[in-house]
Amino acid sequence: MAAPPPNPINKPRNPNKHSLKDLKTLGHQLLSSRTHINNLPLLLTYISPNFPPQHVLESLLSLHSFFSPLLPDLPSSSRSPTHNKDNDEPDADVIYKTWLRSKFDEFVKSLVDVAVSPKAEDALKEVVLDTLMEFVKTGNGGRFNSAIYHRFLVNIVQSTESLDFVLELLSSKYFKYIDIRYFTYINIEKFAKNLEVKDISDGKTESGDKVGESDSRKSLELSIYKIHYIISNIPPLEDPKQNSDYELWGGSGFSVKKGESKGPSQHLKTEDKDLKSEKHDNDVLSAGNYAKKMKLKFTKAWISFLRLPLPIDVYKEVLSNLHQAVIPHLSNPIMLCDFLTRSYDIGGVVSVMALSSLFILMTKHGLEYPNFYEKLYVLLLPSIFMAKHRAKFFQLLDSCLKSPLLPAYLAAAFAKKLSRLALVVPPSGALVIIALIHNLLRRHPSINCLVHQEDSNDTTDSNSEAERGDNEDEFGASTNIAARKAGIDHFDNEESNPLKSHALGSSLWEIDSLRHHYCPPVSRFVQSLENDLTVRAKTTEVNVEDFSSGSYATIFGEEIRRRVKQVPVAFYKAIPTSLFSESDFSGWTFKEEEGERKGKKSENGVSNSSGDKDGCCTKRQRGEDRSNINEIRARVLLLRAFPSPPLPSSSSIAIVGWLLLHITRHLMFLAPVTPFTTPRTLATNLTLQVWETCATGANLCPCFLLLGFLNSVVLERVGFSIAYTIAADAAGVNQSSKGTILSTFYYGYACSQVPGGWAAQKFGGRKVLLLSFLLWSSTCFLIPLDPNRVVLLVVARLLVGVAQGFIFPSIHTVLAQWVPPHERSRSVSLTTSGMYLGAAMGMLVLPSLVKFKGPQSVFLAEAILGLSWSVLWLRFASDPPRSEHPKATAAGFGESLLPLKASQKAKMENGGTAVRTARIPWKRIFVSLPIWAIVVNNFTFHYALYVLMNWLPTYFEQGLQLSLQEMGSSKMMPYFNMFIFSNIGGVVADHLITKRILSVTRTRKLLNTVGFLVASLALIALPIFRTSGGAVFCSSVALGFLALGRAGFAVNHMDIAPRYAGIVMGVSNTAGTLAGIIGVDLTGKILEAATTTYSDLSSPESWRSVFVIPGLLCIFSTFVFLLFSTGERIFD
Repeated sequence: MAAPPPNPINKPRNPNKHSLKDLKTLGHQLLSSRTHINNLPLLLTYISPNFPPQHVLESLLSLHSFFSPLLPDLPSSSRSPTHNKDNDEPDADVIYKTWLRSKFDEFVKSLVDVAVSPKAEDALKEVVLDTLMEFVKTGNGGRFNSAIYHRFLVNIVQSTESLDFVLELLSSKYFKYIDIRYFTYINIEKFAKNLEVKDISDGKTESGDKVGESDSRKSLELSIYKIHYIISNIPPLEDPKQNSDYELWGGSGFSVKKGESKGPSQHLKTEDKDLKSEKHDNDVLSAGNYAKKMKLKFTKAWISFLRLPLPIDVYKEVLSNLHQAVIPHLSNPIMLCDFLTRSYDIGGVVSVMALSSLFILMTKHGLEYPNFYEKLYVLLLPSIFMAKHRAKFFQLLDSCLKSPLLPAYLAAAFAKKLSRLALVVPPSGALVIIALIHNLLRRHPSINCLVHQEDSNDTTDSNSEAERGDNEDEFGASTNIAARKAGIDHFDNEESNPLKSHALGSSLWEIDSLRHHYCPPVSRFVQSLENDLTVRAKTTEVNVEDFSSGSYATIFGEEIRRRVKQVPVAFYKAIPTSLFSESDFSGWTFKEEEGERKGKKSENGVSNSSGDKDGCCTKRQRGEDRSNINEIRARVLLLRAFPSPPLPSSSSIAIVGWLLLHITRHLMFLAPVTPFTTPRTLATNLTLQVWETCATGANLCPCFLLLGFLNSVVLERVGFSIAYTIAADAAGVNQSSKGTILSTFYYGYACSQVPGGWAAQKFGGRKVLLLSFLLWSSTCFLIPLDPNRVVLLVVARLLVGVAQGFIFPSIHTVLAQWVPPHERSRSVSLTTSGMYLGAAMGMLVLPSLVKFKGPQSVFLAEAILGLSWSVLWLRFASDPPRSEHPKATAAGFGESLLPLKASQKAKMENGGTAVRTARIPWKRIFVSLPIWAIVVNNFTFHYALYVLMNWLPTYFEQGLQLSLQEMGSSKMMPYFNMFIFSNIGGVVADHLITKRILSVTRTRKLLNTVGFLVASLALIALPIFRTSGGAVFCSSVALGFLALGRAGFAVNHMDIAPRYAGIVMGVSNTAGTLAGIIGVDLTGKILEAATTTYSDLSSPESWRSVFVIPGLLCIFSTFVFLLFSTGERIFD
């Protein structure tokens, strides 16, 4: 016999006197022995939002541990104590368990109060929610305890607080379980029905208490908001064919004990009628049965919810998501027809939002709605072209008018209504209208008479007769339209009934008037419409989706991105600060601006005297006159420089100047120039504009400065090769040692490639370039050229290599932020062609300089050139002016290409410019096959280039027995050929991409393949030719087509990773640098072995391996690039 239950009324009078340590002691006592059962009511008093969270949490943990093992043995809430058979007294054990059940119910109620209380902290609410859901899982003998879950949801919905945290926590942690979704739908259906009944009763009861009625209405709306949040955040059930393994929170699925539905408050008397018909509670349902039951409860919950008086924002949100989130999962979507037809009849934005779902019901579920097109016709108002959901509306409108069974009068009415709207809507709306009318005319040939009415009277007579014959009974006698005067539009724009609008008696004169629209895209589109109607067989329907989301911003962006085919006549000396200048309104004074100026001056205590104003105007006028006089003086001086009539040299100067300025305009964001008639004036004005542009550092693009940078860099490399070779030969250094010294540079160059890309990404390309130039220029100036001082030369070449390793990643970082995608090929080609120009100049000038001034003079000249160019870079370049230049901003590049995420934002002030940094995806970079394709080709290119650059002078002197001084300009032809072919490749690539002749991927592969395959043939054939002309020709073809191939692989990293262009360039250029190390050193060893075998290097066999190896590498790289490269962006 169990012990008698303790006195349940033994509660403390002052519970606040217990400390946290006391509560722990009380909890341990309760769990350790039944004799301390009186601690249970005491701990229950602390489950309240009025107590500190630590006290509540400690009591909660103790009570949870106490009740969890007892729940299977506790009676249901409605069960009364039973009596013993022998005595009339009830059984003590039953009384004890009943008392425990009441305390458990009190515990659950307290937990729910804490969960919905605004006083409780979020962390405590999370623990309370987990405890409640644990009781839901285990509190009914292993079955889902829907009574506790129902009580919890009721308190959430009826609470006057928002409870966003609790709802978000519930949806994120527990709505993934299918049984919780199931019982949530059941409870939502009950809540919605109760709220509907309450709303009806409140509407019938007329009360004079306006305040109470307002509070009741707010409470109802808050409950609806919560229900909508819950029902819209329940994820849809997966298809049982795709996923049959559903995750359950309770162990027995949807089954419920028979007595569970009867609680103390009778919440669950009719919990689920479908479940009562089941013969066995523990049967496991199949996936198909789960899906069927879930779809049924889903449908009931949503239909009940949609009967509620939804607030307007909830109404709109439901309509916007109904066709995607609700209709596909309903058991019978036709049940939504009443709700959708009522919404469609409201008009305005609500009708537009209801159109998607209603269209689905009509096309896929057989809904008949006779007045659909009449309501749709009424929706065509100017305001619809500014609505938020206009894009979806225009796409559905186009789909609704696609049916071939559409009557001619209806199609004509829509065409005329839309064409009339084209006169008053924004340009983006006019583009959509033209597309819709284009499709209507193609789909319905019977309304082609609207394009041009030959005889208005005859046409309107026939149309009027047809209308009268078909609709005389319903609409009465029609007006005799033929009696109207010719030249008057018979279309009634105010008529809401398409049948009575008389559209077939009119014409689309509004579309013809759009030929003279102020917006160029609109007028161009009208002309294309005429062409499409003329050659109907060769054209197709217009995709309305391409125009449905248009706005002023998209039209402006398209115009900015359009390639300028002709030179506009406007030229600005400075960036315009407004749409119209003050000179356009000479003599006008605007009162608002004048009042603002007076107010500002009076606030600052400045006198607004007429004398000051006149003084300012006089100063400004004098400044303008002075600038005009200087401009005229400069023009006169330049005109004197070109004699009249113009000589052929003047014409060639003009042509070269024209080409230069157009390249500059595309690469430097220059304002377009004015065309002139004669070569003399053309050359004069072009020179003036280049002069004026270079005078403003804000507009100076670093492309030509970067070209000079690379010119100096490669000049240094060629210069060291020539100077050191001559000095080493004089000192008797062998070929292997010369190869080691020449390759030392590339060790430092390889180590600094990736750090260079990171530094340019973090600190800006301008600073990194400047520091690297100063470092290698100073090193060249300070280090003497002495072949016997090997250690000093090695250290110097390592420093120069490290300094120059930062240059290429920095350059590509700047170009990726400056240059738009359709101009990248030519800008990169122009910039990098400085390398080849420097090599050509080095081969032409430096041998003579060494001959007359000695090898050390080469280093002195290179140091002076590097320092001079650093000064120019510091003076004119900027780091890059992302948002300062209007064309850069409008084109959508520069600032947008900087790698920045919301969680990775890190800004540093750098001279007023925000420098952005972000985490670099190193792993994705190193495992990406397109990047490896770039790396392989970069390796091959630099292997061939560095071998020829370092050993071609030796081949000319020792292999062909030629003197570099006697070869004259022919020895510079290979590098000058690279300069030409590099720029040709850039222009060809941009032309193919811009004109959409080939995609970006195919363009890169084509140029890379042609360049490398031709270069491989020339390299293999190079040792065969034993004359200077043949050797120069083969080396020129090889290097020229290698430069052509750079328009393929060398620009590709900007295509696939524009945000990380410097980083990817650093990675690929590291491979190119390793090629320099391997190629130059390996070539030296090959030649050393050939010297041993053939006693000298004059035989072709000595050089065959030197040139065949890069030739075979070119063939291998071509196949790698064809297989793995791409022109699409793979790094966002």
